[in-house]
Amino acid sequence: MENPRSLTFSVEVLWDGRSGGQVNLVGHEPLKIDARPEFGGGGKDPCSDEIFFASIGGCLLTTFLYVRRKLKLPLIDLKVSVGGEVRLQGSEGYRVTSVEAMIRIKTLKEHEARAKECFELTRDFCHLTRLIERTVPVKLSAEVDCVSGTLPS
Repeated sequence: MENPRSLTFSVEVLWDGRSGGQVNLVGHEPLKIDARPEFGGGGKDPCSDEIFFASIGGCLLTTFLYVRRKLKLPLIDLKVSVGGEVRLQGSEGYRVTSVEAMIRIKTLKEHEARAKECFELTRDFCHLTRLIERTVPVKLSAEVDCVSGTLPS
């Protein structure tokens, strides 16, 4: 199957009558959001900032998995951790001021170089990190854990 040249996305966010809402996604379960308690919210559901950082992690993960399939990297485990800072900038309000992501890759020892290549390609092709690095410092790093033997079945 050939990749499409462009994709279009559309979501709808409905107020819950309190301090949050529900994101309606076409073809998926709704996602609930809430404001943090510091901003008058209930904090029972993720806030928009958490969803933002989760989106970055999701993009890195799925980009890595796509590249991994193309390069035929045997993979034992994969974990993406993302964090960052949102800081009050005086009269400008809050701004995302940094993003850091760590991709932890577990593979067989003989595939270490290919795992690093997959990370480099992921860094080059993750469209969300490429978008935000125009305005926010983005630090991406990888940790490759290599094991001897064969892949678990």
